[in-house]
Amino acid sequence: MSELSQRHYIDGEWKPSQGENFTSENPATGEIIWTGVTADSSTVNEAVKAAKEAFSSWRILSFDERNVFVDAFIGHIKAREKELAQVIHTETGKPLWECKTEIGTMIGKAAISVNAYGDGNWNSGKRS
Repeated sequence: MSELSQRHYIDGEWKPSQGENFTSENPATGEIIWTGVTADSSTVNEAVKAAKEAFSSWRILSFDERNVFVDAFIGHIKAREKELAQVIHTETGKPLWECKTEIGTMIGKAAISVNAYGDGNWNSGKRS
């Protein structure tokens, strides 16, 4: 098992977990394609605490400031679109065309959400 697969990204750092081992198998071949460790309760509690603390600074950002992060996220997905589709294909056994569609849908949903929020459909003028 790689060192990375036994850690969780929390509050800007990779942290170890003492959870249970698990594997991801290719459903077509039974080949183990990934092995990792689940988050134990202390790791989950640490992650929740970090998320609550991060929200206090996130919530005061303007729409445009938040949108910078969404745009970067979409850019990362687009840059790795083929790789992500291949991973989904390998892990689920779905046809590759369906996996590519799934990635495209994720990109589209992010854009639709930003547009809806920016148009005022979700925003009453208050920061939330």
